[in-house]
Amino acid sequence: MDQNTLLKLLMTHVQDVVLVISMKGDILALNASAECLYGWKAQRVVKKNYFKLCENQEITPFILKKTLPKLSDSLSCVYETSIIDQTQLERIISWKINKIIDQKQKTAYVVAVGQDITALKKIENKQKDTANYLRCIMEYIPGYVFWKDQNLKILGCNANFAKVANETVDSIIGKSDYGLPWTKVQADQYRTDDLDVMLTSCPKLNIEETMRYADGSQAALLTHKMPLKNTEGKVIGVIGIFSDITDRKKAENELREAKEQLEIANQAKSQFIANMEHDIRTPASGIASLTALLASTETEPTKKENLELLANSAEQLLTVLTEILEFHSIEDGQAPLLEKRFSLRRIIQNVVNLEVPIAKMKDLKLETKIAANIPEFLIGDDFRTYRILLNLIGNSVKFTKKGKVTINVNLTENKKKTFTIKTLIADTGIGIPKDKQNEVFEKFSRLSPSSENHYTGSGLGLRVVKQFINEMGGEIYVESELGKGTTFTCLIPYKKCLANESLEESVSINQTTLKIPQLPKTRVLLVEDDQIAKLVEQDILKEKFGCLLDIASNGNAAIRISKNKKYDLIFMDLGLPDMDGKKLTIYLRAQGCKTPIIALTAHGLGKKEECIAAGMSDFLIKPISVEKVTNIVKKWLPRHIVKAKTKKKAINLNFAMRLHKNKELVNVLLKKLLNKFSVVKKDLKNIEKNKDFKKIYAILHNLKGACSYC
Repeated sequence: MDQNTLLKLLMTHVQDVVLVISMKGDILALNASAECLYGWKAQRVVKKNYFKLCENQEITPFILKKTLPKLSDSLSCVYETSIIDQTQLERIISWKINKIIDQKQKTAYVVAVGQDITALKKIENKQKDTANYLRCIMEYIPGYVFWKDQNLKILGCNANFAKVANETVDSIIGKSDYGLPWTKVQADQYRTDDLDVMLTSCPKLNIEETMRYADGSQAALLTHKMPLKNTEGKVIGVIGIFSDITDRKKAENELREAKEQLEIANQAKSQFIANMEHDIRTPASGIASLTALLASTETEPTKKENLELLANSAEQLLTVLTEILEFHSIEDGQAPLLEKRFSLRRIIQNVVNLEVPIAKMKDLKLETKIAANIPEFLIGDDFRTYRILLNLIGNSVKFTKKGKVTINVNLTENKKKTFTIKTLIADTGIGIPKDKQNEVFEKFSRLSPSSENHYTGSGLGLRVVKQFINEMGGEIYVESELGKGTTFTCLIPYKKCLANESLEESVSINQTTLKIPQLPKTRVLLVEDDQIAKLVEQDILKEKFGCLLDIASNGNAAIRISKNKKYDLIFMDLGLPDMDGKKLTIYLRAQGCKTPIIALTAHGLGKKEECIAAGMSDFLIKPISVEKVTNIVKKWLPRHIVKAKTKKKAINLNFAMRLHKNKELVNVLLKKLLNKFSVVKKDLKNIEKNKDFKKIYAILHNLKGACSYC
């Protein structure tokens, strides 16, 4: 096969574009691929000028005409051109151009071989676009990004990372952490984390570490590291991203310090409130107790009325103080939820009894309607229940000038283990404006200034009520019309009480009615520093219960006295001048004292657990009363009770008035009866000497007849 035949075969079958032109630009030969690209036919364009044809068809030539003479005899040239083919599609052609010299003909010509790289260029451009997108994403990521190979050499990073390393995104490539301005300790740690990620193929997230920047400053970092994998899922390196959390850590430290300072301040506030609890409530409680004591013994009507008014004012002051102190304890979480067996009827009756005197003074009707299906005993928080009812009923009486206050109690839900009790407290009082009804449960909220005197109080009562009800899992609603009255509706769940437990409690309550246990041989130690409280407590324990009473005014005195005597019961104030009652109890228990110790506190909210933890047996909230002490005695000293005396009036004036309906006649009869007592007393002394029992019987029978009219 000759050379020309071989050349023709190559020109026909090669896929690339082949063009042969003279040094003047005349076309000497072209293959089928060239014909297809340019839309030419070989027989028509051979010997025609290539450059003129391109110019006429606005086709970019594979080489500029002026460059043709400058082609090297030995080196190939590579160009890329864009051509619109005969189908009007853009084609990208990569040309390899060689200058060929024919020694025989002593002429030169140019052979251009073009490869269609349109598809390849599209892929390259897409990759470039993707790379640009990634580069932009990296640059705009607010953190610091890097990726490394298996040898932990940096493959790339964003500008933020390069900057802190005092490098550029290009100069940093190929460096390890040991070639960057980190300390060796830091570089070792980074390497350990990187290797761990690659070996386990698991990411390490939320790593808190430090880094020294190129400028020497230290930064706190939050780093995430993930394995870098190829398309086959093989780990080929590690990728990391971290953010500078120096400011955040600084803020956290400042917040922690502020919180510590706040806790210190809160402790100081709590200590202040605790001091005020004792220093304010104790004298207020003493005034209320002592005034009530004086009122109970006063016979002159005007003085008695004044003392009762004074006692009532002291109780109101004590109520306001209690609300403020209770609210502080509630906010501090010092009031744990209780689960005790109690009588709801009894609590309601106790609250109503407290409000009866005020209701009578205002000529208000106070009605209580308790449904027959309300259980006698429930299990729940009796303290919160009492405070809820006391606040709501007290408010209704306070803000009602005329009309009535009604308490309706019904059972709305009876489940297997719980009851839901619905209590409505309705009044015909001044009412609450509609736009203010949502405010009544806010703390320190009063609907009028104190100077206007329409709505009085601390503004905490209803806030405490709502919080207590929420804690008990209940609900409270208010409906009111200005000038017509207000209705509060409470829905509170309680646990059911077993029948035998109810029976035992019922017997216990019935047995305590109107009876004061007598403790003539019972030794009692009272540890109390407040003079007024001491006077009231001494009257109750010594005069009413008949105890053998010793009194200590401080902790050291109590320790000294208790060393020499054994006591059956100790009543101890918590706020003593030299040591608090809890510390004193701990000391006494350590010395082997097993005597029941009853805490006396002016404010009991949240204190019971503290007292029990200190070794105390029980606690009473001041002011103490005969009823409170009776319950303590029956609980802790049942064997010491010798005899119970029943409070009973010798003369029933109400009976005499109903009988005679004449006050003057009753007074005359009483005077005559007193004179008769004096005569009978003398006669009985004389007759006793003679043992004349018949005459004694006759005198007493006559006296009985006279007494029956009084």
